[in-house]
Amino acid sequence: MALGVSLQKEMVTAIARDVLAEKGTIFSVETCEGEKYLRDVVVQLELLILGFNVISKTSLLRLTRKTEALVQGNTLHARLQNLPLDGLWSSNDYGVCIGSSEVQYARHDQLQDIEGSFSFIQVEQSHHLSDFDINRIKLLARASGATVVFFGQSTGVNSSFGQLIQRNKRAQFEMRGKEHFMLFETAIEDPQEKQTYLRAS
Repeated sequence: MALGVSLQKEMVTAIARDVLAEKGTIFSVETCEGEKYLRDVVVQLELLILGFNVISKTSLLRLTRKTEALVQGNTLHARLQNLPLDGLWSSNDYGVCIGSSEVQYARHDQLQDIEGSFSFIQVEQSHHLSDFDINRIKLLARASGATVVFFGQSTGVNSSFGQLIQRNKRAQFEMRGKEHFMLFETAIEDPQEKQTYLRAS
């Protein structure tokens, strides 16, 4: 269990540092099927980045494939409801604001309508994206200097997301920094409990 927590902390820390240092790295994260464990990670990252920028304004963006993934239970809204932060945050159907900072939520098919500058972009289900869409997201990130994390299932090296994974693995091999992670959920000894594990490949 400690190994899983340690590796999760490693990934979250690496990404958060990249955002705060405005490095604009493009990360890839392989995931398995199932959305709950992934949601925990993306919400954790949103809360961390927004928490650092409560006073100084910043904008985050999360892209997902399904309309139902944008309901409040799948966003930062559900986490904030359980915290004593009344008056410090607000939300609507398209995003959450904490102080002067915000995170916006949109579907993959709304890419052409997205405007603005972002410090951090998270993309769920990236294996469904075409080359055109991935390049559009990269251009959006480059214009903002944003850090991007593409989450998705590996579907082979011939897919757009698969090619991104291979590029990041090569960069890692060349010691340019850790830009690729694997995120998977597995049962541990207690069948009532599960732990999310992260592995740097």
